[in-house]
Amino acid sequence: MACPRAQALQASQVESWCREESSPTARKTMWNLVRELFRQGESEAGLVWWLREEDRVLGRLLLARDGGGLRVGFLRLPWEGAWSGSLRRLMEAACQDARRRGAAFVEVPEEALELDPPAALGERLAELGFVEQPPVCTWHVRRLRTARPTCATLPEGAEVDGDEARWVPRTLTPERLSLGLEALASHGVQLVVLEWPGEARPGGLGPDWHLEEELLPRRWRLALNGDGVTAEGPST
Repeated sequence: MACPRAQALQASQVESWCREESSPTARKTMWNLVRELFRQGESEAGLVWWLREEDRVLGRLLLARDGGGLRVGFLRLPWEGAWSGSLRRLMEAACQDARRRGAAFVEVPEEALELDPPAALGERLAELGFVEQPPVCTWHVRRLRTARPTCATLPEGAEVDGDEARWVPRTLTPERLSLGLEALASHGVQLVVLEWPGEARPGGLGPDWHLEEELLPRRWRLALNGDGVTAEGPST
């Protein structure tokens, strides 16, 4: 029996890679995602990988550029089967190629796994040199009533797109959260995706805002500078 082999794709193989999804809808969604990443220059065929044993696909990996490094945008393995060896083969090949490309790091965010990963994932990544990064908490908060427009200055780290905003403050206190949300509301923002380092709830949400979702995804980073030390802090 042939040994499983990890390979980066040729351009002609990208569509076949997308067809490995489980349904027509999922295949179309993946195809559109990959094409958009390619169009924006965030990825390319050589950053898309699969692990194959003859004609059988055992795993798939998509990398995207993230500053000076690479971020895993999609990782699919047989989590209920013999996934550990597949993970090692796929990540070792992709990380070796990333070094040749001059990438500073490779990062694996939990959200790229789509399905709940096994509890031992962190241990297996640690064996490959990955280090778990400090947590970044994400809140999705929605305003319960409309605020009157004012000339309030947007809080530092906030970007507004229509009635939605992404806010990434360096630090967060209850007072800063309250004032920042009110400033965003005065610009017509109804939904805020708020990210800050750490796990502690800052308080200060106030009665006008509703917490729809709280996420605390894990992420692991492998520095590719040869000393095994990760870059400081998580990527954003």
